Amino acid sequence: SGSISHNSTSAAEKTVTLTAQGIDPLNLSFNFNSCTNAGAPGSSFTEFSVTGAQVWNCTSFGRNSTNGVNMNGFSGGAQTNEDWLISPAFNLSSGFNIPTLSFYARAEFSGPTLQVLASNNYSGTGNPNAATWTVLCANLPVVGTNTWTLVDGLNLSAFKTAGVYIAFKYVSSAAQGAPRWTLDDVAIADAATLFNACGGPFDFGAISAGTATASQSF
Repeated sequence: SGSISHNSTSAAEKTVTLTAQGIDPLNLSFNFNSCTNAGAPGSSFTEFSVTGAQVWNCTSFGRNSTNGVNMNGFSGGAQTNEDWLISPAFNLSSGFNIPTLSFYARAEFSGPTLQVLASNNYSGTGNPNAATWTVLCANLPVVGTNTWTLVDGLNLSAFKTAGVYIAFKYVSSAAQGAPRWTLDDVAIADAATLFNACGGPFDFGAISAGTATASQSF
């Protein structure tokens, strides 16, 4: 926060108070603790509602009794929604060997899973559908378990550039249902090596000794 004072001849001095959130490019960790319950997400994240009255907002039911962000498309019944939670722009062009995304998530009730996406051509404002987004492979918690789950190892090495945005896309409808998704402690860190067996859990079954199971892709 700060202020700007302006002076000109024959005019009264005017002082404008400024408040903003800054981002340390080497400490990309966002806990949403400064947001106001039921207010905007905070931590420089923004929400964009493509359709539907429900939106991403701050919640006091984050991880470890702190604040987080959530989206719930239920209001007297499952409503039709498409809502995006969008990060600030990141510069991943230097200081990273393998930039990796992590966050905590939980999902209550029934309905669609989230999509986790990345873009390097989103403008920073307006409808995110106007940009090109890549779906990131993420082992999200099962909808309905309502258990905090660490989702980590999301590989951002294809986005080692400036102007990178991360987004969480939520959809709901009367036919699909409307779960409540809650997120907390979003972070981007560097990794020297990375193995992400995305798409699990995997079950290779029981087989006789000396034989091989059918292959599975991940």
